[in-house]
Amino acid sequence: MVLYCRDMTERHAREQALQAIAYADPMTGLPNRAAVLRSLQDALTDPADAPGTLLMIELDGLAAVRANAGREAVTASVAEVGRRLRATVRGEDVVARMGGGAFAILAYGTDAEADRLADRCLAVVEQPIVTTAGLVELTSSIGIVPIEQGCGVEAVLERSDLAVHAAHEAGKGYARRYDASLGDAAARRDLLRHDLQGARARGELYLLFQPIVSLRERRVTGVEADLRWRHATLGEIPAAEFVPLAERAGLIGELVRWSLEEAATVASRLPAGRPRCGSARRCRPAT
Repeated sequence: MVLYCRDMTERHAREQALQAIAYADPMTGLPNRAAVLRSLQDALTDPADAPGTLLMIELDGLAAVRANAGREAVTASVAEVGRRLRATVRGEDVVARMGGGAFAILAYGTDAEADRLADRCLAVVEQPIVTTAGLVELTSSIGIVPIEQGCGVEAVLERSDLAVHAAHEAGKGYARRYDASLGDAAARRDLLRHDLQGARARGELYLLFQPIVSLRERRVTGVEADLRWRHATLGEIPAAEFVPLAERAGLIGELVRWSLEEAATVASRLPAGRPRCGSARRCRPAT
């Protein structure tokens, strides 16, 4: 009998070190995106006794910090926020940095406990951060997504993006829980963004002209042209809804040019003026 033995202690230690590097964020020392995705997959396939919730946190104000105080202040701020979040959650909860100014927390407990945790996270982020460049003040937006069995990792991340987007729209320092209506709103935005590209060619855009009346002079002093969109299936779309979509899609310049050309064409056909009163001798044309 021949026995061949090899000491694997050093190799095992190197593998553990490489694994720690692969699943750790060097800036904060927290788990990174790959680590939290692995934990999220485990929570979906092997549920715990308590319900799980994913909190997606996005910091607001880092761009201003970088412009005013430099990258070192950004690094110090992100590291401090990570430390505060880790101190805010329970020991079994997972806090990870997703990259940039985004963090994720995989927590376990009831919906009410998750909401209270989100409020605490908002509060600790808003506390001033002391850096070598001075005080830094940040805010955050949080999306709250329940971990449901049968839902994949990508679906959970998509829901968290929708919830964070809704929190951003609500204002700074808000948390929003995902529900089905957010998905319906996202689907509507995607449809409008897609259909807006050919709306002008299909003749769906038009201008609504409204008179501007001077009560003191008792006459029409001008005309206001408002851009409108009559969608083929959704009907009238308010400008407040589709103009921001056009700005993000890079279509706003085309819409502005078409609106100016159309308004100028209509204005050139308007009469020069009308009498102000019934007497031709006392009246003068309006401009």
